[in-house]
Amino acid sequence: MIIKYLTSRAFVVSILTPTTEKVELKRLIVKNSQVSYLLADSSKFYKQAVTRINSMSDYTGVITTKKFSKEELKRLAKKNINVIEV
Repeated sequence: MIIKYLTSRAFVVSILTPTTEKVELKRLIVKNSQVSYLLADSSKFYKQAVTRINSMSDYTGVITTKKFSKEELKRLAKKNINVIEV
């Protein structure tokens, strides 16, 4: 059974998952949120997993400790991905 979730803000910890159990739930939460942010420390980038929940462009922004290069920031900006480095 799929329940429809509505929220004004969502903070999601990962776009990759080693299992498929929570994939649909996380997709629904992001899709049904007015604003959604991906929280990812620098170790989470350039990784692979069994299932990708969604892409970075599905989020309002990405909050991260990763320091992107100027070229990476340009590519992200072209995809309208707002990066918040902390």
